[in-house]
Amino acid sequence: MIDGSIDYGSEPQDDTTFDDTTRINKGGLLTVGFAFQGRVDAGVTDGRLFKDIPGNHPITVSDDGAAGDIAHFFQSMQLEYSDGGAVGEMHSFNIAGATTNPLIRGTVMHNGADTGSSSTGRQLGAKSSAQTLYGVLHVVTSGATTLDIDIESDDNSGFTSATTRASFTQYVQALTDSAQIITALKDTEVTDDWWRITSTIGSSASYSYMCAVGFDELPTLGFGKLLVSNGDNFLDSASKQVYVKV
Repeated sequence: MIDGSIDYGSEPQDDTTFDDTTRINKGGLLTVGFAFQGRVDAGVTDGRLFKDIPGNHPITVSDDGAAGDIAHFFQSMQLEYSDGGAVGEMHSFNIAGATTNPLIRGTVMHNGADTGSSSTGRQLGAKSSAQTLYGVLHVVTSGATTLDIDIESDDNSGFTSATTRASFTQYVQALTDSAQIITALKDTEVTDDWWRITSTIGSSASYSYMCAVGFDELPTLGFGKLLVSNGDNFLDSASKQVYVKV
């Protein structure tokens, strides 16, 4: 990989009225796109990239990727792939696409080798009922056994009364997909403000993986918190009730 970007924005919605002399816009639905460029081993790795249209895989971006760093992650849909190059140049590729879920700004909980342990607890804050818990897991290398990872919370840094809030699908060496995103606790308030992950690895084997955790919440959009429109029916993000225009 030699270059990449994530594009995050909001669709403009016209809010101009008769009294305005300038076109007025309000923020609409959020948008996420991505583009990455790199070198490719023709005939080897390009086969996977070619088959991934329209692939659906988690993408995580972090400056250093160290535990405690900020990470942005989302479930991608690869929509474009191209490769080539001039004589004498390295063979290169380009991929681009969009997302199938929200862009999450989370925190790296672990990145590296592990034989089964608990990560450092991090004070990510309490979770409101408007938020959803998200977690992403990328397995880099695997041992010849299973890997189970749970997301826990507690009201203290010592995790003396830890509660399991979500669990990743068990990873086994035979799996071909090494990454997954999970969601949990939608519409559920959690007053605990400390969070960590715990891992259980069969037969004390070693796995190397990256795991990040974060929250998403319905955004307050520019047009009076309007989130969903179906004809004359509207869903308000604050009260989460449907209003019918009469």
